[in-house]
Amino acid sequence: MTLIAVAHLKTRIGAKRTNMEHVKRIIKEAKHKGARIIVLPSMFNSGPIIDYLPQPRLKYAMRSQAERIPGPTTEQLSTYAIDSSMYIVGGPIIERAGPKLFLTTVIVGPDGSILGKYRKIVLSTKDEEAGISSGRELIYFNLDRKYGILAEDDLLTPEIPRSLSITGANTLITSIRVKPENRIIHYILITRALENNTPIIAAGGIAENQGEIAGEVVSLIFDPKEGMLGYAEGDEEQLVLADVPNTKPQQLISSNSLKIAVTSLCKVAKSKDII
Repeated sequence: MTLIAVAHLKTRIGAKRTNMEHVKRIIKEAKHKGARIIVLPSMFNSGPIIDYLPQPRLKYAMRSQAERIPGPTTEQLSTYAIDSSMYIVGGPIIERAGPKLFLTTVIVGPDGSILGKYRKIVLSTKDEEAGISSGRELIYFNLDRKYGILAEDDLLTPEIPRSLSITGANTLITSIRVKPENRIIHYILITRALENNTPIIAAGGIAENQGEIAGEVVSLIFDPKEGMLGYAEGDEEQLVLADVPNTKPQQLISSNSLKIAVTSLCKVAKSKDII
């Protein structure tokens, strides 16, 4: 088993320097406690500006907070990864790629290299209004097992975690953006773990706006066989640590039934001009 840390962090809207100091501190704490992997929350550098800035300010803020990858934030993560000898899974952050913006999760290795990046596929209405484009590719992170990476609203579409599981992910890693609609997200997280028979690791956190707590969402580590391995909620920063079992996921339904279900779903999607 591998000791995994989830950072239940407080992020301040638009305050990158302060937020990255929080990230640095909690990575040091995770290293001290022996974690090999740390998962950082959604928009850990900028805070969840999409949900807390008024529309007239939002588009300017999105452009000013967006970065290329590699860029300033990932360079800092690389330094933290080298100093701690840990793997860091963080984001999504706002990525600028040519004229497009993406919400992108990065995986950084202990040598400081970027091992991969995942552009969020399922967008909320607010994401689209803010000018975010959708990703097109599922991403995995291989270490002691095959980790499937997803982010935020991907959890609301069962097909994303199911596709990761079908194609061999032993464990799912996700982030949850702090926003009012996420009050029941822990039920959705547990459901995704149970329906795929796969552990799930989720980084939530706390949002601070103009000196006030604007919202918070749970962080957790859940295994479908062992139950809740780690849990954090509330407006205090904390580190969730757990040894997550590394077992080969077993499908709860037969391969033939799964094939029929997927084929039926594709037919419905085509009839509705979704694909």
